[in-house]
Amino acid sequence: MQGDLTSLKQDLTSVKQDVATMEDRIMARVDGRIDAVESRMKDFVGSAILALETKIVGEFWKWGRTSDMRTGQSLGESAALNERMLNVEDRVSALERRPS
Repeated sequence: MQGDLTSLKQDLTSVKQDVATMEDRIMARVDGRIDAVESRMKDFVGSAILALETKIVGEFWKWGRTSDMRTGQSLGESAALNERMLNVEDRVSALERRPS
């Protein structure tokens, strides 16, 4: 009976060691997979951010281009209006200087 108990204790110790070894291997494998998933997520998020930034910059560029065109057109119209206003002022001045 004592021999059986000793053998049983040894078997239990061996099983505990096997379980601890298995646990270490499983944890190492899980950690490796978690690291791989984290790396893939970082790559995906990085590429998504880059694509978004590219789209935003592109849209700002389009807006800036059309805004520049509108501003140029407004300046041209303003210059033409100023020219006409100067002509009107010259005519009014000429009329005012004319003897009645």
